[in-house]
Amino acid sequence: MRTRSSSKPAPYVLSPRTASTESASHLGPASGGRQAGWRLRLAVRLTRPRLDREILAGPRRSSPALNLRVEQLTGRRSREQFACRLRGVLRQADERSSQPVISAVVLSPRAVRAGRGAILALAERLEGRAPVDPRGIVLAQRLLTDGVGPMFNPYSEQTVTEAVQQVTRALDAGIVPTQDTAPTAIAQEQPATPELSI
Repeated sequence: MRTRSSSKPAPYVLSPRTASTESASHLGPASGGRQAGWRLRLAVRLTRPRLDREILAGPRRSSPALNLRVEQLTGRRSREQFACRLRGVLRQADERSSQPVISAVVLSPRAVRAGRGAILALAERLEGRAPVDPRGIVLAQRLLTDGVGPMFNPYSEQTVTEAVQQVTRALDAGIVPTQDTAPTAIAQEQPATPELSI
């Protein structure tokens, strides 16, 4: 996808046709389609943390790797996996509420249970059909893996509910409807969703 001449950040294009076309042109005509796809997937796997940071910041450019990472994050399978993990967190919090702590990094059952309503609402949002902004998915991933975030740290300045609400707002940011079956998420002319210690 070509970068627009305006000051707007490059849009997130979630169309598989666009991504596959750009991938082939990026890797050159000498690479076969299958080989090009393999190379691109490997490049994305090796640079996921950097790509996720770019997505959170609101990308100023477009690339085959960035487009593929966006598709991976916002795809149906990924969304269902995150929803399943959120429900799993609630089950773990209920199971561990009366168990002794045997690990240095464990869920904070009380904090998680206090945010139950917000967590369930987020899981339902991810399971729905409405498009999502990839920045929200990146934040959801951090929420589930950050050992010093509110789900694990009872002394966190942010509650689980507040963190989940921020994820939900990010999921809805920059979404515009299109006539195509694949949604398009664009970064609007406003400050990008900041990286938070969640």
